[in-house]
Amino acid sequence: MSDITTQVLIDIRDEVRGLRGEVVELRDEVRGLRGEVVELRDEVRGLRGEVVELRGEVVELRGELTKTNERLDRLHHRQVEGEIRLSTQLGSLIGSVEKLRDASV
Repeated sequence: MSDITTQVLIDIRDEVRGLRGEVVELRDEVRGLRGEVVELRDEVRGLRGEVVELRGEVVELRGELTKTNERLDRLHHRQVEGEIRLSTQLGSLIGSVEKLRDASV
């Protein structure tokens, strides 16, 4: 073989070795990325679980809010009824006082 041929083959060999090194680096990067993807996937699964829990809590809170609103409505209704009874009784009392006053005059 000639010196030029030998040098070309040596250059090709060195280039192939360099490419092998780059392939190894890329493979390691891909492995690292796979690890990150697995971590992200696990985080997403965890977040999904948390979202499901939060939805359950929201449903519970809506139920409690509905019950509270129903209680407030009943309380308001009783308050209105009480005010009506009080007004009626005050009207009767005023009428009775006026009758007594008129009778004593």
